[in-house]
Amino acid sequence: GGGSGPLRLPASIHSGAGDHGGSRALRAESRRSFGPLNLVLGVSSLRDVRSAGTYGASGVFGAIATGSWSWLFQIDETEAPGEDGRIVTHEWSAVVRRGLELRVTYDHQDPDSDRQSGARERWSAGVEAFVTPAFRLSGRGVREISDAGVRVEGAEVHRIESVVHFLF
Repeated sequence: GGGSGPLRLPASIHSGAGDHGGSRALRAESRRSFGPLNLVLGVSSLRDVRSAGTYGASGVFGAIATGSWSWLFQIDETEAPGEDGRIVTHEWSAVVRRGLELRVTYDHQDPDSDRQSGARERWSAGVEAFVTPAFRLSGRGVREISDAGVRVEGAEVHRIESVVHFLF
């Protein structure tokens, strides 16, 4: 599926493929521009049927962008055998100048939201630089906090991450 206008409806249905019979992925999104403001809002659903059970995620996503900054978000309700969870993701970015971008992210994951079994959240802030069209550097500071529960070990972790990308 698909579309070239303001509403897109991509879909993928897989059936009879051995261990993944009856699996599907659906997504619908709408894109609109109001002068310099660009908006995206959509829904998505993934269902993966396996012999061990049904796994899936369904939720909403979107973006707001204008000039040199943008905000992206996604909220998913997840499904696995015997548990339902939630994942929330946000990303804010700003272009300082061409090839240099600042980025802040926040993620929250509760693998089993109907029980008090623990949850994780992660904050990060960093910079991404396109040194050349084929070479990109990125670095960020990360803070992860886990609330202890049956499924999640309680901890607080701080780390620095760096990535070198060679694009070819």
